[in-house]
Amino acid sequence: MARTTIGLRQALEKAAGESGRSLAQEVELRLEKSFQTDQLLDAFIGEDLSSHNVMRAFAASFKFNQLASGKRWVDDYETLWCIKQSLERLSRNLLGMDALPPDQPAGRSDEEHMALLRRGDLIAEGILRDLGLSIPTRTAGLRESAIKAFSEKRTRSEKNLRPSTPKDTQQNPGDGSN
Repeated sequence: MARTTIGLRQALEKAAGESGRSLAQEVELRLEKSFQTDQLLDAFIGEDLSSHNVMRAFAASFKFNQLASGKRWVDDYETLWCIKQSLERLSRNLLGMDALPPDQPAGRSDEEHMALLRRGDLIAEGILRDLGLSIPTRTAGLRESAIKAFSEKRTRSEKNLRPSTPKDTQQNPGDGSN
């Protein structure tokens, strides 16, 4: 076996004893797992080490939040919320996610720029759909409510922009409104 620190050797010996494997078998198993993880990450996100580290940080967020609550995120809203908070913090720190959207360069049409700004959302929606994932949330229906509220506000704004007609300016008897 290669030389290791005393602490690592003790951890390996303890794990080997608990699993019934020899020290050499434990080391071999753990090395194989590390290569499998790297191969899995390569398959999903390429061979970029920085991307591997970001994905490991995201996975650790799921793991440690679920360990802290004792519940799976798909079954427990509070665990989901804590993971969301962790991922947002990691994103801000690792990816600069508090940055403003990119400016529209000269020569790019409005349609092309809007497509760029929506690309991440569309990819995420496709991934969720392809994997059949759903998230337990207290905000079910909020998206539809927000769209409805936006549509109503837009309709009111459009009404206010139209020139008034004599009918619009007549007072309704009994309510004092215009």
